[in-house]
Amino acid sequence: MGALYRRTQFSGLMVSGLTALMVTLWWVGCDSPATLLLCALVLLVGGLLISLTIEVHPGFLRWYFGPRVWRRQLSLSEIDQVSVIGRSEDGRWPIHLGRSGWVYQVSGHYAVELRLHCGKIIRLGTDNPYEVVNAIRQHQQCLS
Repeated sequence: MGALYRRTQFSGLMVSGLTALMVTLWWVGCDSPATLLLCALVLLVGGLLISLTIEVHPGFLRWYFGPRVWRRQLSLSEIDQVSVIGRSEDGRWPIHLGRSGWVYQVSGHYAVELRLHCGKIIRLGTDNPYEVVNAIRQHQQCLS
């Protein structure tokens, strides 16, 4: 069965930054192989982290960047608590270990905080946090 909730959020900052980099390279006329290689690497990594998709399926939650890069999946039964939080303290890196636990984000001001039974905390940045929380809670109730 497909996803019961699915949302892909794009990073406007990443799109703007990559566009500015490409225009700058075209304007300057990069000739050095080392510079071209570095720019290609930046474009590749940026392209892979340009969006974050969150999916709620019957029984599990999945999230991934770009074309299913850095994909993670979690059983809904592993989640003890789910809530909406502001993510001002989480920084701007797409994937990183924050003060409270792992953070996955591309943009926005809110995150869904997942507190797992094992004590781990995972935060998923989203522009629709209440929809994600409601979808998770609804499907957790179906499992009970």
